[in-house]
Amino acid sequence: MKHFTQAKLAMLRMEEARRVNCRHLHIIDRQILSEAESLTIRNRNKVRQYGRHASTWTNADERHYRDCIDAVFESRRTEVDALRRKIERQTAAINELRARLGINEPAPVIPDMRSG
Repeated sequence: MKHFTQAKLAMLRMEEARRVNCRHLHIIDRQILSEAESLTIRNRNKVRQYGRHASTWTNADERHYRDCIDAVFESRRTEVDALRRKIERQTAAINELRARLGINEPAPVIPDMRSG
């Protein structure tokens, strides 16, 4: 019984580590999008906005934004790829341990109110 309990606790720690890495990957994704948006706004001249809800974002701006996303992603590709590989390894290890212990479902995800 003690072995099962220890393995279950180890699996919970592994799942928490994977959640932390997934959150980190999500933060990096938001940083990439934010940086690409700021580059687009800084590099593209904007026309005057007519009307209260009129958008000044043009198709050319959208193309430039996509190019900026690609450029920023390329600069952080090694970090993102390493993190994705780590998450894949963690997922494989968790699934293997879950199969060995005979546990079918992952632990319930408790939302963390600190991360937004």
